[in-house]
Amino acid sequence: MFIAVLLIAGSWFLFDFKKNNSQNSKVISAQLKSVKMTLIVADTPLAMSKGLSGVKKISDQEGMLFVFPTETIPSFWMKDMLMSIDIIWLDKNMRVVGFVEKAMPDSYPKLFSPNQPIRYVLEVNSGWSERYGLQVGDQLQLLE
Repeated sequence: MFIAVLLIAGSWFLFDFKKNNSQNSKVISAQLKSVKMTLIVADTPLAMSKGLSGVKKISDQEGMLFVFPTETIPSFWMKDMLMSIDIIWLDKNMRVVGFVEKAMPDSYPKLFSPNQPIRYVLEVNSGWSERYGLQVGDQLQLLE
């Protein structure tokens, strides 16, 4: 019974997460540290500008992967965000080169940027980096 409740709750969060990001239907599976995750891919200007704004809650197994066409030093802000997140900067090989922990909605209009060019940005649940011991050099792996 308890497991059924957890499955239903988890499905509801994923449904809400996907529904709020319906402009971007590409979803992939990935793993970082020991955590297998479902990631919505933001690889268009519209998807990138919306990001996770409007999403109230995600689990530690959910996130958004921003994919830039070339290496860049982007700036992220927390405009219209309803929850705090961790922002993870990834290089062209999907290795962690830095991260911001617990970026809060009320930090807007503050900008968050990596210290070097990156190719990917992973947004995850607030506190994720600390809970799983994220370190520079860890690698995001795409799963089939």
